[in-house]
Amino acid sequence: MPELPYVNFYCSDWLGDSKVRRMGAEARGIHIDLICHSWQEPLPTDKDVLAEMLGIPRRKLDSLWERLAPCWAVDGDHLVNKRLEKEREKQRKKRGEG
Repeated sequence: MPELPYVNFYCSDWLGDSKVRRMGAEARGIHIDLICHSWQEPLPTDKDVLAEMLGIPRRKLDSLWERLAPCWAVDGDHLVNKRLEKEREKQRKKRGEG
């Protein structure tokens, strides 16, 4: 279960992030799905599992990954989005957990 059922979403950050803007509409859709999944639970690095989570063929994920990858980092066995983790930490501190 996620710590919170929602994440603060800043439109100015989304629209102003050059990595996101360079993705194209299809990749941005996948990216926001990954953000939502990542907020709920750690994302695996396994692309077969990711494609299944996203409901897309593996070859589609592979074709888009070059545009998505700049927003995701590998941390052990998981993918993390540094901006999302910054929000998670802010929420923890707000609730007195950090």
